[in-house]
Amino acid sequence: MAINLDSGFEIIYLSDIKYNEMTVEIQYKGQQVAQINKDKSVEKMEIDIYSQYVHPDFLAELNNKYS
Repeated sequence: MAINLDSGFEIIYLSDIKYNEMTVEIQYKGQQVAQINKDKSVEKMEIDIYSQYVHPDFLAELNNKYS
């Protein structure tokens, strides 16, 4: 299951529906930029940000769009 946003972001649920916890991937224009993992509980949620996969204009595009 995926949620596509007009901003170019996409949230993809990676966890099996029967799985008690949650893992989601966040993409921007088809490039993975982060993963959120709730395996260890809500209080210990982990967010991995993959800056090496973000194209150079990522922040400039966001700043222009929301300025």
